[in-house]
Order: sequence, then structure tokens, then C-alpha cells
Amino acid sequence: VSCSPSPTSSTLTSADRTAAYARAVTAARASADEQLHDGRLDEAAVDLERALAIPRPDSDSAKQLAQDVAFALGSVRLAARDTHGAMKAADEGLVLSSTPSVFLANLHALRGMALELSGEAVSAAEAYHDALLIHQRLYDALLATNSGSPT
Repeated sequence: VSCSPSPTSSTLTSADRTAAYARAVTAARASADEQLHDGRLDEAAVDLERALAIPRPDSDSAKQLAQDVAFALGSVRLAARDTHGAMKAADEGLVLSSTPSVFLANLHALRGMALELSGEAVSAAEAYHDALLIHQRLYDALLATNSGSPT
């Protein structure tokens, strides 16, 4: 699987670079999903790590895509009972963006699962709480957006 965005010309617009990045990451992610389907966790993790290594444009959508891949990698690590690897993936995804999103909430929930599996119940509860707060903010924003609409 080729995972480098193409073309890399400086004449590409930001949208073009983001689209090329999304295509490359999607290809790596599809390969990882195939590996997971076949029960090959290590190979899936390699594909996801490769996706995270692709140079990322500085756009919100690219950051969210990378957060989703970090969540997938952390989930694979957690399935392999590698709590340290799951925490590392979550933490690396969390630093990409603090903008409230489902992707950000998923990473906090992943941290919670890894901490819980490690026996750190209080820290796990805090991470789960962070995820719930993000979901609540997103839900409130959605309600506010649709408050003038008839139901």
C-alpha cells in the first residue's frame, strides 16, 4: 500500500493537499481494516502507524482524520492488551487538536479504557468524564443550532 500523498507540488491548494492526505490515509486505513478482519493485529497496527506517519497538512479535517487513526491504533493496541501502546496512541491523538469533536471524545474514552485495564480506576473515570463532557458540548451545540427548527 502506497501511503504518501501525491502529487506533492507546491502549486496544490490547501484543499488539494488535504484531499491527497485523506486518500493516502484512507488507503492505509482500508489495509488495516482488512488485517483486523483477518485477526492480524500486529499487521493492522503497522498499517495504522504508517498512516499516522504520512505528512499531514495543517487543516482541521486532516487533524480529525489523524485523531481517528490514532483512536484505531489505540484500539488495536488495547485489543492486544497493550495498555501502554493504547495510552501512547491516545495521547498522540489528543495533542493534534483540542477542538471538541467525536474524535477527541473517542481518544479520551480510549484513555479511560486503557487506564481501567491498568487498574487505575480514578484516572479512568476522569478520562471517561472528559469524553462525556465533550459529547455534552456537542449535543448542546446541536440543540442550539436546531432550536429554531420545527420538530
